[in-house]
Amino acid sequence: MRAVWASAFLLRRIRAELGVATIIFVLVGATAFLFAAAPRLFNAAADCGLRSELAGGQARDRNVQLSLISDLPDRDPVAHAQGVADQLLEAFPASLRSLIDGRSLVITSIRFAIEDAPRYSTSYLSFRYQDGLTDAIQLVEGRMPESTGEAFPPAVFGFPGQGEPPDTVPHLEVALSDRSAEELGVKLGDVLTVDASSQDPLLTRFRALAQPLRATVEVVGIFTITRPDADAFFNDTSLHFLSFASLNPDNPIALATALVAPTAMPELVASGLPFRYDGRFLVNPQRLDTSGLDALLADLERMNA
Repeated sequence: MRAVWASAFLLRRIRAELGVATIIFVLVGATAFLFAAAPRLFNAAADCGLRSELAGGQARDRNVQLSLISDLPDRDPVAHAQGVADQLLEAFPASLRSLIDGRSLVITSIRFAIEDAPRYSTSYLSFRYQDGLTDAIQLVEGRMPESTGEAFPPAVFGFPGQGEPPDTVPHLEVALSDRSAEELGVKLGDVLTVDASSQDPLLTRFRALAQPLRATVEVVGIFTITRPDADAFFNDTSLHFLSFASLNPDNPIALATALVAPTAMPELVASGLPFRYDGRFLVNPQRLDTSGLDALLADLERMNA
């Protein structure tokens, strides 16, 4: 009977003070929820901040680039370079590989000196294949380059003056950015004679050219850069406009880069010259998770070492 009486008393007390009981119940529930959810909310806020910081950074700071300098097989150099990039990606630690959401490939030749350059007496032109530019450039004049079917002759290496220079002078089609063409002083349809530079840093670490290696280069297209901040460029502006190896006003050394067709790459690499190819691996910031940050940083330090 006492238990029944106590229960009835408690129920009457709760009905009389229902508002107070409800407030206490809500406070206890809210406190329990906050204690349970606070770590998750904190992690979510940290993830959001980290992803936002990474997405707002420079392309070269948030992505990964690995570069190699080597000659390439002339059968299918683009496929070969893509295969090397795939092997490099597979060698990435899992913490980094899980963040990669795209890849860009760049293959660049040594510098070729422009004979009788229109504006700067010392001007060099490098030839480049690059993918991932569909949404970053727009053709404004002419057309994009195509293969001419004229393979470069094998380069003659050794001391200057050794051996016989090649008999053939291949023809190559290129496209330049509007800024590069203007600064070089060339226009659509111009044909330039170029000669492989023995002073190129890619070449001197391998071997020296014993004889000239000449080619004619026709500017068949002019394009403009529509997205200079695109990840595919990796903050590399060599396609955008000229750079200068020397700012001496009496003899400035101008450096330009031109696009070639992927089908023209076998013709270029038939020369046996070394090329630089860059695998640019694009990180998706939305895949980043603070819970795996320590492992990622440790793996990146090991890769740098």
